[in-house]
Amino acid sequence: MTTAEKEMLSKGEFIKRMKAIHAKYSVMSTKFMKEFVAGEVPIEGLKGFAVSHWYLCDRGAYGEIEEVWTFRNQPEELLHSTAENVVGEIGYLPDGLAPHPSLAKGLCYGLGMTDEEIEETEVVPEMLLFTENGQRHRGVDEYSQGTMRGAYGIIEMDSAVSCTAIGKALMEKYGLDETTAKYFIAHGYRDIDHSNTNLEITADKARTREEQDAALKIAEAAMKSRHRLYSAYRTYYAEAG
Repeated sequence: MTTAEKEMLSKGEFIKRMKAIHAKYSVMSTKFMKEFVAGEVPIEGLKGFAVSHWYLCDRGAYGEIEEVWTFRNQPEELLHSTAENVVGEIGYLPDGLAPHPSLAKGLCYGLGMTDEEIEETEVVPEMLLFTENGQRHRGVDEYSQGTMRGAYGIIEMDSAVSCTAIGKALMEKYGLDETTAKYFIAHGYRDIDHSNTNLEITADKARTREEQDAALKIAEAAMKSRHRLYSAYRTYYAEAG
């Protein structure tokens, strides 16, 4: 039976399969994250992670800004949630948080890094690949952009879990203050809402089984890429894992 001949998955089953993909490839299963939450990552590993993660946050905002324009003709609720996400990223929500790339860079400074040291620290190649995978979906048509946001956005489900763990470890295991860990504390709760919104968008926009399967494929590729990235963070101080 071809994909076109298959019956559509129910919305509940589709979201269940999305969540199963997340569970299978969560970065919490990597050696890096296990060592991170145990307080076992050495300073060079923390600094490398901080720089690579800041790079991701700094580059990732471009695609999100384009989403607002792409969704301009969508229902007000969807447009509002998309715009709110972007406004938060650039630091204009009432919560008073700075632009998120600045929050992420705060970890670099909290670890004692200078601007020169940040500039000289290489980003892991997997980070460049990870950001490129997201950027290649920019500028596509409205349906594809919505599907990309929902399917590729499943990483925010994983981000909610990992950011919570990282923020807690930074303060409890590495002795850093709340200001230094602010990015991860904030995203620990925000990305839960973002991920739920993304799943709803994908489920509603996928109107055939073929489109559902395509969205699941995008989600799996995104989570595999994120898993490889977090495994690569370990190369700052040991073998990848």
